[in-house]
Amino acid sequence: MRLICLLLIGTWGLGQDLPSQPGFQVHDNLTLGGWFDLIISDSEGGPSDQRIPHAFVYLDADFTSGFRAFLEYASTDIQGQPEETQLQRAYLEFKHSTRAKWRLGQFNTPSGLWKEKHWYTMVDSNRKPAIADFRTIPMEALGLEFSGTRTTAAIEWDYSLFIARSQDKELNSDLGYGADLSFSIRDRFRFGSFTYQFMNSDESTDPLPGERRALLLYTESWLIDKQLMFRAEYLHMDRDTLEPTNGAYAKIKWQINKKTFLNYRFDESDDTRTGQPQLWQGQALTAGYWFNPRVRARLELGQTRHKGSNWRSEWSAWVGFIL
Repeated sequence: MRLICLLLIGTWGLGQDLPSQPGFQVHDNLTLGGWFDLIISDSEGGPSDQRIPHAFVYLDADFTSGFRAFLEYASTDIQGQPEETQLQRAYLEFKHSTRAKWRLGQFNTPSGLWKEKHWYTMVDSNRKPAIADFRTIPMEALGLEFSGTRTTAAIEWDYSLFIARSQDKELNSDLGYGADLSFSIRDRFRFGSFTYQFMNSDESTDPLPGERRALLLYTESWLIDKQLMFRAEYLHMDRDTLEPTNGAYAKIKWQINKKTFLNYRFDESDDTRTGQPQLWQGQALTAGYWFNPRVRARLELGQTRHKGSNWRSEWSAWVGFIL
């Protein structure tokens, strides 16, 4: 169960089955696992692309029922960026109960429904939403997190509080802090908010240094139970001495059956990769098929544009493998 929960980080409401025993049990309390994917893509006016964009491997050591250690490395080959292998997560976890859990080390920044470090084998589109793809919020937090879940008769509350060192190499003595709070009603509706104050990360595509104050609002609901789902997230970012930026997406997903789905998403976000915000828009229609719990495929047709320019069409075919 703990590994199922690990794989489901940030994927609430996707309705996809997972292997009952992901990874390999190398010892009674030690699990080795991972995933990798393949992608072929082509965009109007650009070159075609064939590569292995991600290869992840993790080690999960469950020492006792309340103490575990987790280590994850990744090799990434993102188009237009140098290929790199780096540490993704490394933390100690102390669990007192479902209401109180501590993590110390480097962990995913808890930020809404689409986590910045989403495993591509777990999601329903080939391209990230712009608010994640532009790395507006730091992808990892290096520090201390307190989180938990509280359940009442009809409502489940999830909460996370954390303090984290800035990842900016020139400002690494500054601490940031944030919180995520959400509630769900009978597994049909969820609403939440996330806030984070930090110094701009050196991993951000926003090249200008300074303090950032992020507010993320999100919601998700099953319009038809386990068949038709709606999701939306809105991000507002105040930037020290700079113009604030905004971004949002909305999507609707039809879960045809356990193996097949259709997903449509529309994005609109300020693109800060040049330092000054420029409105960017995108839309994508994705068809997904899970051959089995460990082998998954998606075909996606999309369009993107900056304000004032024409739409540019693109397509991609993706296959992911869970080890």
